[in-house]
Amino acid sequence: MKKVILYGLGGITKEKEKMIKNINIVGYSDSFANLDSFDGKMFIKKDQLTTAEFDYILIMPERSVSLLIKQELKQYIPEEKLVVFDELYNAQYLQKVDRLELKNTYIEGIILGISHAVTGINDIPGFINASVRGQDAYYNVKTFEFIEKKCALDYLNTVIIEIYDYNYLNYDVSLTRRVVDTFYSKGGLFEYSHNFDKNIHFESSLHDIMKTQVGLDYNKDLFLFYEKNNGFEAKKYTNVISNDAALPARKFTNRLVQDRYESTIIENKKILDNFCAYLRNKYGEKLKIVFLFMPSIM
Repeated sequence: MKKVILYGLGGITKEKEKMIKNINIVGYSDSFANLDSFDGKMFIKKDQLTTAEFDYILIMPERSVSLLIKQELKQYIPEEKLVVFDELYNAQYLQKVDRLELKNTYIEGIILGISHAVTGINDIPGFINASVRGQDAYYNVKTFEFIEKKCALDYLNTVIIEIYDYNYLNYDVSLTRRVVDTFYSKGGLFEYSHNFDKNIHFESSLHDIMKTQVGLDYNKDLFLFYEKNNGFEAKKYTNVISNDAALPARKFTNRLVQDRYESTIIENKKILDNFCAYLRNKYGEKLKIVFLFMPSIM
């Protein structure tokens, strides 16, 4: 069993610690704390790390902070012994579809959509919520295809497609400025690049970008993890807005209304038309296809 020092103290460390399988935590360390022990384990001061006995230092804070810590530590600790938790976890479980419990699952419904469906739809027995922040029409279909390949959908009776508002057809996430950090890095299917090669905001290939920003070069078997919660909890909203509340129109519109992308609209209409036709042909007229429009404020 690997001997590991967890670097970085706080609640996030304890939460992430629960996700790691089969390691021997020999102690904790931190850039600022001055302790003798932490949580019943030895505390190793930063200047004592060179003499400590360990296989790896697992750096626990969120990725941007951890990368700065790694840069500092590698001045006196071999880089191959320094592992950023978030990067290694992402290398194993980056795509949300890889985290879904699909085997031997009785699936009555599949939910597809963007962040509003991730955070705004409560758990429904028998339903798989495969929505991802920023997921557009193209990736909704690819996600459905992925699930279809992984398990039998003999009991499927409902597909919910959450499309936020009427500007959804004007949206192609692969062409946006933040496609990597708001979609691919949040669980989106990055094995399909869609129109990324036409994205004017990036010069490198998608694989190279993912490799540097997400950590795809890690040995995926270095540590094994339990699945983590995606950080969101679905919430029930009641009586949020009074009947006489005056709300500006911008609260219910998306920034995409500022421009109209005709080629994207044409492509998305075709994608959705073909998808609905496929569902009808494959699963019959009894299948309910639900398009869900969710306002930007509730």
